[in-house]
Amino acid sequence: MLVAVTFSLTAQNVTVTGTVTDSSTGEPVPFASVHQQNTMNGVSTDAEGNYSIQVPSNAVLVFSSVGYKTAVVSVDGRSRVNVSVEPDSQYLDETIVVAYGTATRSSFTGSAAVVKSETIEKRVSSNVTSALAGTTPGVQMIS
Repeated sequence: MLVAVTFSLTAQNVTVTGTVTDSSTGEPVPFASVHQQNTMNGVSTDAEGNYSIQVPSNAVLVFSSVGYKTAVVSVDGRSRVNVSVEPDSQYLDETIVVAYGTATRSSFTGSAAVVKSETIEKRVSSNVTSALAGTTPGVQMIS
């Protein structure tokens, strides 16, 4: 008599909560991106740097925010994962062109996106507004 027994090991989903903070100041990092590595499953931190996400217990989380180095952390079955991200000083020295002048990224308060010149060069367009259209999610270009 031959008996075959199979076991299916599936990682259980857990709700992971935590806070994302700046490693140099200890201040919360608002609106940072928290997502499960290699998936579209993700959330943003709130204004106080808090987040909550459902992932498999063996998931790897990726934390990123403008002006900070990306942090990659394994959940390892934990339900609380606090992360301290390091400022990216090279990135903070960039100059941002805003409607009312210029600012350095470190002194800029607001939301910013980077569009590389290579992206614009690949587009066939007669003006900058048309060339930028569709390059940044959530931004509408109006001539």
